[in-house]
Amino acid sequence: MYLFQLVDWYIAAYVLIVDSILELFIISWIYGAERFFDDIKLMLGYRPPYIFAIFWRFLTPLFLMTVLVNTLWTYGPPVYQDYHYSQTEVAIGWCFATVSFLPVPIYAVYILVKTRGSFIQVRPSCGLLGKLSVIVVCLN
Repeated sequence: MYLFQLVDWYIAAYVLIVDSILELFIISWIYGAERFFDDIKLMLGYRPPYIFAIFWRFLTPLFLMTVLVNTLWTYGPPVYQDYHYSQTEVAIGWCFATVSFLPVPIYAVYILVKTRGSFIQVRPSCGLLGKLSVIVVCLN
């Protein structure tokens, strides 16, 4: 239960929120909500209402950022019953939280180094932020 509490304190509280924010940003801004609508139409046979794009681009990220800021603002070290975790254990908890993020930026840097052409030449017309879409190129 000791390790479960430590993992739960950091993974559930921080990683899930940040992962959700990053996923919304990547799908709605880098990949493009319109392209995502086309993918959904291909799978379901119809495009979802445009209100979903508004939720994906603005409302849900704003709500999740509010939750994240509030969670960080009210942060306290983990406690299990009467046991208070030491600074070393807190550092291990933050390492647990950080390790789950590392594969994505490491792979993104790998793709940026591996892809031929300049950063802008790779795919200038992807989504609203085409200059940042080099990561999406290798996922397509």
